[in-house]
Amino acid sequence: MELPWVVGGDFNVIMDEDEKIGGLPVYPPEYEKFAACVNSCGLFEVGFKGSPFTWWNSIANSECIFKRLDRVFVNLPFQNLFSTTEIEHLIRTGSDHAPLLMSCGEETIEDIVRVDEILFEDEPTIENRVILQKTQAELKQYLSIKEKFWKQKAGMSWFAEGDRNTKFFHNHVNGKRQKLQLRRIQNGDGVWIESQDLMSNVAVDLFQR
Repeated sequence: MELPWVVGGDFNVIMDEDEKIGGLPVYPPEYEKFAACVNSCGLFEVGFKGSPFTWWNSIANSECIFKRLDRVFVNLPFQNLFSTTEIEHLIRTGSDHAPLLMSCGEETIEDIVRVDEILFEDEPTIENRVILQKTQAELKQYLSIKEKFWKQKAGMSWFAEGDRNTKFFHNHVNGKRQKLQLRRIQNGDGVWIESQDLMSNVAVDLFQR
């Protein structure tokens, strides 16, 4: 199939014995046909986060059964379109099945560098080396621009060997904004004023004098 495919939902079947706890034993013939159908369609899973089981029979004693019945498959064209696809098994609420949250994102510069590194390790040719060096240079330029932006935003000039921790700069800028907020001032009689209206009057009066 040349078009991007994504197929997901409750398939009511597991694909491995490890995807079930409790109940009767599971044997390969019970899920091999489903696996063969998935493979014949060129589909595969992109992995998941959360509990490994998406279904529970709602019984809490020795008859309790857990299964992974819900999943999402994609094909290669879909993965090429959204290289950072993630599936998360959410908490079951109001149903014996867990909802699945699918997040798709475009490929970032960091992702491209990782792919090129793997490609060069598998085939260390001159051509692959040139490709890797080019993407590494683009990543370096991107990080440099990002760093300069946040340094300027934070009003700081430091780090000869630049710190890439942009989260720090985010927090610094936000903290600086909070510090710049005027919460109270002292009038000519030494009394602290906290009302915004009175603060304005005191400031204007002081400026005029």
